[in-house]
Amino acid sequence: MSGSSPHRPVHVLDDDIDVVRSISLVLDSAGMTAEEWTSPRIFLRRAHFEPPTCVLLDVRMPGMTGPEVQEELRLRGQAVPVVFLTAHADVPTTVRAMKGGAEDFLLKPIDPAALLDAVRRALARSVAGAAAAAWNDTVHARFEHLTPREKQVFEQIARGASNKDGAAVLGITVNTMKVHRIRIMGKMEAASFADLVQMGVTLGLVGDDGSRTDTRPKS
Repeated sequence: MSGSSPHRPVHVLDDDIDVVRSISLVLDSAGMTAEEWTSPRIFLRRAHFEPPTCVLLDVRMPGMTGPEVQEELRLRGQAVPVVFLTAHADVPTTVRAMKGGAEDFLLKPIDPAALLDAVRRALARSVAGAAAAAWNDTVHARFEHLTPREKQVFEQIARGASNKDGAAVLGITVNTMKVHRIRIMGKMEAASFADLVQMGVTLGLVGDDGSRTDTRPKS
């Protein structure tokens, strides 16, 4: 297995070592470094997925198929972009893989330009996913510093309730509602009302369309 790069470590998993090595050469020519794997089991035991990264994954391998590896990664909470490699255009397998979030499906023999294009898109997706996950963690951490009442007020704000309507729902005065709103803006480090509402969407207090979800702040 080749050494990893802190910049663009691309995992290449195929039971054919010649395929792995040829892909590694293409990636190397573009300034990327491959982590080479020929065993799905060893890959799942030893691989690390620090973003930006992605997996080039063969569909048909002895003992474990590519889609099965993809599903195992999903079950482990590894949201790593996957580009499938296959010598056989199998529609059901393709559909399953794409539903599982595959970035692309490339037919062997792999065209180098198509490979690099797919890898760059997968790496960009990895960066975006890591940024989104970090923001999600930040918003949830700030939310946990709110008091139980502030969480209730936040839900009303996120749903677009006016101070008067929110106060009526919670059984508090309008002035108290306003005070809570100011404190929440500060604790959540929201730059604007729209920013605060978007945080409510991130927290699952409301849907993207402003509708209420099943997730409620604890009182």
